[in-house]
Amino acid sequence: MMHRLHWSLLLALGAVLPLHTWGREAPPFQPPPWPVKRIATVAELNKAFDRAKPNQVFVLAPGTYALSEVILVRDTSNLVIMGGDPDPSKTVLRGPGWVGEHGGGPHFNLIGASGISFANITMEETRTYGIKVSAEGHLNDIHVYNCRFKNIGVRAIKGSGGSKALAKGGSIRWCKFSCDRIPPRDWLFDGNYITAIDMMALDGWTISDNEFRDLKGASGEARAAIFLWVNCKRVTIERNLILNCDRGIGVGNPHITAEDKAAGMWHAEEFEIRNNAIVTSVDAGIEISWARDVRVSHNSICRLKDAENGRGIRGVTGSRLEKVVLANNLVHGKLWDAPGLEQRTNLFGNCAGCFANPESGDLRLTPQAAAAVNKGQPLEEVKEDFDGNARDPMPDLGAWEFGAKPAPSVAAPATGPSKPSELGKVAAAPQPAAPEPQALPEAWKEKIRARVIQALKDGARPKAYLTLFGNKPESVRLAGADAKGLKVEVQGNPMPWSWTQLKEPDWPALATAVLGENDGQGHLTLGVALYCAGKSDEAEGHFAQAILRDAKIKREDVERIVKELR
Repeated sequence: MMHRLHWSLLLALGAVLPLHTWGREAPPFQPPPWPVKRIATVAELNKAFDRAKPNQVFVLAPGTYALSEVILVRDTSNLVIMGGDPDPSKTVLRGPGWVGEHGGGPHFNLIGASGISFANITMEETRTYGIKVSAEGHLNDIHVYNCRFKNIGVRAIKGSGGSKALAKGGSIRWCKFSCDRIPPRDWLFDGNYITAIDMMALDGWTISDNEFRDLKGASGEARAAIFLWVNCKRVTIERNLILNCDRGIGVGNPHITAEDKAAGMWHAEEFEIRNNAIVTSVDAGIEISWARDVRVSHNSICRLKDAENGRGIRGVTGSRLEKVVLANNLVHGKLWDAPGLEQRTNLFGNCAGCFANPESGDLRLTPQAAAAVNKGQPLEEVKEDFDGNARDPMPDLGAWEFGAKPAPSVAAPATGPSKPSELGKVAAAPQPAAPEPQALPEAWKEKIRARVIQALKDGARPKAYLTLFGNKPESVRLAGADAKGLKVEVQGNPMPWSWTQLKEPDWPALATAVLGENDGQGHLTLGVALYCAGKSDEAEGHFAQAILRDAKIKREDVERIVKELR
């Protein structure tokens, strides 16, 4: 994306974008209109869900609940278990800490339950799990939303299962996972058996918009923050921030059992892993084994240590991989290749200068990321970036489009580092007031007409979103143009359309359609069209790009043009 860049870039092209404060806020959870049962004590909580009547909403009064036993959610369906305040820090389920033998510790255990949702709750300080999903018990529609998991010693969310039963249709969204301590070496696997999500036998799940921070093992070998294996199918993993964890995302377990290997089991099938931001401290950002039909697209990965030799994305040699496609990823680290991996327009290696502030998880692109800007291929399944900005016809590598407008910052992160970038700073600059939409001056329309006619004469046949009928833009193919007007194809049918029939929003759409990669004059023209359309934030980015890409265009020229438009 070549727009929405701050005016300060015109002053300091070598600097990074301003630091973004993490802590995105989840949209409010809306329970179904079922009868409400209120819980205010530990005794009520322990007994509420075992064989509970279906179609109920259980609302926990804000406060801290000191738990000492496993809470069964068994042989029931359609329950909501939620905190009474939308802020999950107000409703805390606290265990006794990292004590006791392996296997102990309070948690929710789901067996033979379907349609169970958790929301607005914090689970913390327990040795083993926060929530355990036992697929052997034929579970469906399990959802975890806007919950916090802190200092869970083994797995915040654990899913067990095998080849015969699947947990179908679930999600983990808008949750935060963190740990401010490291297991001792006398725990399982030398103190490395810890992570946030470790699940098997999933079918049709989504894991999105979560944050994972500081999940580490005693010797730097903690499991991946998101670790899915053994017969998982049709899973989407997107828009997650993984910061300062030993590993990022792991699909498939390199250590498959002999029985599963002989049976030809895949650990991961039909996965979409896209638009994730991953900063690892020790090992791979993404690790793949025993996987088929997996698309890994538009992820930004930064290893803080040993990026020149260390694994950024790892295909596990010795496992079986089929149709695993890596596309449009930006990785400060190496690709550890394996048979079955297919590469398309990725960038691996020393990419440290491409990212705004890796130490805090801000992997937005900087002006030094020229090798990543407009270097991707359009992907039908990834039309937006991490923050929901539309991707260009020539998308940028990684999770963010260059200059993309950040999502609103609502709070500082609860854990993890948050220091100023050591790569540079940008001084704040006043933003020009947003203009009211106005008609594009005829001289600039003529510039766009000329560019469109020349591009089509040279053989280009781009698509554009034009408002031909009504007020809703639709995608059309530009098939020809002359002094009288356009020839467009609508659903394969040719149609003449005169220049006078175009509406004001069509002019920036046409300018976008014929914009070249290093086209400074094109960016200037598109910036003017967007400014007149009332989109000053997008216009700023194109004005900045005009100056970056054409030495004849000066800042004072842009300021003069904007002043004239006002």
